Amino acid sequence: MGERLYRLREELGLSQRAFARKVGISQATVSAVELGKRELSTGQIKMVCGAFMVNEAWLLRGEGEMFQPAKDANEFLEALNQMDAGMRQLTLKIARLILQEQERREGK
Repeated sequence: MGERLYRLREELGLSQRAFARKVGISQATVSAVELGKRELSTGQIKMVCGAFMVNEAWLLRGEGEMFQPAKDANEFLEALNQMDAGMRQLTLKIARLILQEQERREGK
């Protein structure tokens, strides 16, 4: 679990301190888990998964994707469906701009 917690934190671009603060655990706990000196409790696992929309199976066993894409997509579509046509078009333009920026950062 330690390696996956480290990968998650790096993917999020967070220091151990910032990650710990967002989850509600200590930096020492994050460090100890990443070093393989201890495991997260069931409650701490739930806090990590809830705070960052992490796939619990991935965090525990490395199964599936890191994040919960289906839940994210459903929430996004639900919000999109509540928007009027103008706001949907604006949202689409913003999403395309974000994708272009991501591709620029990745050197594509």
